[in-house]
Amino acid sequence: DLALWSSASSENPVYYVQYAHARLSALARNAAELGLAADTAHLDLLTHEKEGALIRNIGEFSRVLDTAASLREPHRVSRYLEDLA
Repeated sequence: DLALWSSASSENPVYYVQYAHARLSALARNAAELGLAADTAHLDLLTHEKEGALIRNIGEFSRVLDTAASLREPHRVSRYLEDLA
């Protein structure tokens, strides 16, 4: 549906992924302004089941990318990013 793909709402998967990127960029920028760095993160504080699932999902990116490239199926990356967002 062309109207869906051109809308700026969470119903539009492209917009949703772009919005997630914008949120993460803002978080990274705010963390940098506070002097926080990813390599000094206290990952032991992530104790909730959903936090662990998110970290594992992020860790799958290289596998998804390799699979999509070897099978010549770029939609796998799109679906992964949509699910991650």
